[in-house]
Amino acid sequence: MRSYEQTIACEPVDGCPTRFVWRSRIWRVESVQREWVETMPWGLVAPRGDGPTDRIATGPLQRRLWRVDASSGPYHGVYELACWRDSWTLVAAVD
Repeated sequence: MRSYEQTIACEPVDGCPTRFVWRSRIWRVESVQREWVETMPWGLVAPRGDGPTDRIATGPLQRRLWRVDASSGPYHGVYELACWRDSWTLVAAVD
């Protein structure tokens, strides 16, 4: 598995990813292999204020993830996508 943690544009339907843009390619989600929720490390929470103790979450510290089969033209792959507060991330490409 190759880790990326790169922000992507994603088109969800009913909260589930259907298409995403990564590396200038539009990827179509063909199927969802798995869906789960994970607790995010506190360091991924956006800082609020100037001090180190000002890292206060204003929402849940969990993000939803999907392992999907996706294609873009002749290319196919299995990817892990995550969503937290309407922000989408390509977490990893599964080998």
